[in-house]
This record gives sequence, C-alpha cells and structure tokens, in this order.
Amino acid sequence: MAATCQGNEINIQSLYLHHTCLGPNANQSSVVDGKLAANNCTVFDGPGTDAKLVARAQGLHIDAGNWHNSFSLVFENGRYSGSTLQVMGIVVERGEWAIIGGTGQFAMATGVIYKRFHVQNSDGNVMELTIKGFCPLLKSSPIDLGPSEIVKEISGTFGTFDGATVLRSFKLVTNTRTFGPWAEETGTPCRVPVQSGSGIVGFFARAGKYLDAIGVHVTQV
Repeated sequence: MAATCQGNEINIQSLYLHHTCLGPNANQSSVVDGKLAANNCTVFDGPGTDAKLVARAQGLHIDAGNWHNSFSLVFENGRYSGSTLQVMGIVVERGEWAIIGGTGQFAMATGVIYKRFHVQNSDGNVMELTIKGFCPLLKSSPIDLGPSEIVKEISGTFGTFDGATVLRSFKLVTNTRTFGPWAEETGTPCRVPVQSGSGIVGFFARAGKYLDAIGVHVTQV
C-alpha cells in the first residue's frame, strides 16, 4: 500500500480486496434467497502471500438489477487504524465506487475508489483498489517540544512511489521521545543522527510533486 495525504487530499494506492464467496474461508454469506448478501471482505497492502491485512470491507450487496454495494471500509492496522470510509456503488470488474463519508482521520470524506480486476481464484476474486478523495478535517497535528527537549535525529524510509524515488515515511527523535512515524514504513531505512552536544534546529527539503529529500540544520546546544 502506498499512501499520501497532502493538505486535505487522500491518495491511497495498491490495496487488494479479497472477495471470497466459496469454501471454508468465505467472507460472504447469503441473507435473503440469493438477493441480499453480507460481506466482511479482507483488504491487504499488496498482492503477494506476505501482504499485511490493513482493512475490511464490511456491509451488504443487494441484487437490484445490478448488484449494489453499501459498506464501510474499516482500517485495522497502520496509520489509519480505527478510521473508516463509507462506500456505495455497483459491482463491476472495473469502474468506481463513491466515497460518501468517513470517520476518524477521514471524517466527512468524499471521493472515489477506482477498482480493477486483479485475479480470479477458485473461491472468489481479488480487486485492486485506488482511493482518491478529499477530507476537509484532515489536518496536521502540531509538535510541542518541552523546555529542555532537543531534536537529536530524523529517520524514515525511502522508495519508489508513482514512478519517483521519494521519502516514504518520517520520524523525529528527541532526547526524551519519538514523534511518528508518519505514513507507512515501507522501503529502505534511512536516518540522520547528530553528534553529542548538538541538536537539530531547522530543516530544508527538495520536492517536486512529492518530497524527494530532506536535510537538517544543526547547532551546538
């Protein structure tokens, strides 16, 4: 999964929804004569067997000419744990679902989930999801340092996103605690510590569409 939140925009890519309607691991059950079904579909951060469960699509789909979906995308792990997106639309192999609301970090969200057929299995299918949205309440939290607190290190990960090598996650480490990580800790680890008796007092960066690199200003403390 690749996730960025710039300003009030949501951009989450490479989610894989497993719709399993047959077998012992089925996550769908018929409620009313094959016309109404309840779903608890699993959503992973990649297509492989080592992918991590990040969310569940929990709701209903109803046969009303087209199969109509109405569900909550409930995030269970990572940065958005405990937050939800409320989703509606029809079941097709390609196309879009509408985001009509959200809770937690996604409160009052609107947008679109683009879906693409990934693979057909003997017990169901897998869909690749890309989430594009807007959240008016998505804001950054300020960092308040204590009177004797000093920033001693920045660290994170870098890797490829949207065809570019970018900073994928970021942490601030002080002499008393750690802030972050922000975003998913995927990619190659990197860190910039400072020597004893020094502290980080400022930052500089290089960016195009995304944040490519970050550096620090250091002084003696």
